[in-house]
Amino acid sequence: MYLDIHRPAKGFWMIEGKKPKRNILFEPDIANAGVYRPDDNLYIFDTGATRAFAKSMKKAIDEALAPGPVQVVYLLNSHSHIDHVGNNNILQYPPAKERFHYLDFAGILDLHNQKDYFRRQFKTISDYFDFADGPKLPWGIMMRVLKLTRIFGNDLQFKIVLDSTLRNFGPLHPSTDTVAPFPEDCKRAFNYGETTWLGWNLNDEVHALNASGHSPDEVIFYLPRIKTLIAGDETLEQFVCWPESRRARSIEVNKKCRQMVEDGFVETFFDSHHHEVFTEPEKIIRLLDHLLEGDRIFADVVFAIVENKPGLTIHRIWKQVYKYRNNPFIKERCDLEFPAMPGFLETVITCLLLESKAVVKGEVGKKRFYPPPEKGFSRTIP
Repeated sequence: MYLDIHRPAKGFWMIEGKKPKRNILFEPDIANAGVYRPDDNLYIFDTGATRAFAKSMKKAIDEALAPGPVQVVYLLNSHSHIDHVGNNNILQYPPAKERFHYLDFAGILDLHNQKDYFRRQFKTISDYFDFADGPKLPWGIMMRVLKLTRIFGNDLQFKIVLDSTLRNFGPLHPSTDTVAPFPEDCKRAFNYGETTWLGWNLNDEVHALNASGHSPDEVIFYLPRIKTLIAGDETLEQFVCWPESRRARSIEVNKKCRQMVEDGFVETFFDSHHHEVFTEPEKIIRLLDHLLEGDRIFADVVFAIVENKPGLTIHRIWKQVYKYRNNPFIKERCDLEFPAMPGFLETVITCLLLESKAVVKGEVGKKRFYPPPEKGFSRTIP
């Protein structure tokens, strides 16, 4: 349950986040967070959002400090999205001689201004479709009312939606004055059996692994002493939720995580938005296989729709996707959209088609999509 503290491994605590039961305009989608204490160092992995979540994080930190004080505290953000960084000021909570706050360099500017970041993402995607068309009733009524604000310019519509959404995550404390890129002198290659990663080694206690699929700054974490893997947002069902996401990279990351489990390097696994800690290798592999298969099937359905009816708008493609809800993987993605994230599936479809080299024609906001010339869409998973 939301705000529960799990203790799946020695010296490790997971604080459970929240999936909205209503609408993202009314309640936040909060990522899980972690606390890890090996010896005299304390590591905090993401900080979620809202005061209630910060309170649970402090309880976990208090438990970690029960044996005695630590010398150094590290705050490690998996990436700069708001649901991961809202309580970054918690870095100041544990007593310590030194404190460090790291984030991949690609995300530092976005950490400073969350509103500009999300405005940029939605403005980019609005070149291809009108996001106010997507939501079904009753949310569709709200979005259509928002269309009326366009007489004052499109920026007002973005402002209303963004302000309403971001307000749910507040008060925001991203701690921009403490953040720094992962240190260059810690950069190295890691080999875990058959898999190789690039990343940063923090005291041989935490390996921060470059992922950059969900977002350019995405980092996942491996704790070698307790064989724990924290996959962040790379294991979201929608591998391409934003214009900056890279499906091919997320597929690669998920396959490498799976291989690490198979090779015996992972005994405990959790991510940001599956609110469960997995401690059995078979269940971890099933989850990763499910994600990879779901991505493949969803992509195949979208590609087939565009190939069979070239020239459809995103809104028309989205409607066609819903006709495949008898497939459990398609149903899963449609169910993720309502009621929590109305209209978001259109963004996923758009980003998938753009990464897959679809041909785009037409006026801004009503673009039509066609298969790539000659060979069409590639069905080969990278």
